Amino acid sequence: MLFGIGLGIYATPSTDTAVANAPADKVGVASGIYKMASSLGGSFGVAISATVYGVILTAGNIELAASIGLLTNVLFSVLALIAIISTVPASEGIRLEDSSLKGLSHVKGQ
Repeated sequence: MLFGIGLGIYATPSTDTAVANAPADKVGVASGIYKMASSLGGSFGVAISATVYGVILTAGNIELAASIGLLTNVLFSVLALIAIISTVPASEGIRLEDSSLKGLSHVKGQ
């Protein structure tokens, strides 16, 4: 359930951001690559979290297994945030004229 809520909150804005600066003839390709990477990352995250939980659960401590599994997800989130901060240039952003955010042009002073 938590995965579904998180996916619902980030899916549309992150897809818009990922394809906003792609050339018009490459938007489909950019969207496909983004979706593939997103699905692959989610699959690996679930698999790693479930493995960590399962390994610790075999020791017989369900509370510890759940806690460590959750901390694994928090670690993934922190690493993702660090990767985003370090790889996305500060000067890059969504081109408002090409996005669904046209109504927000007053925010950037345009």
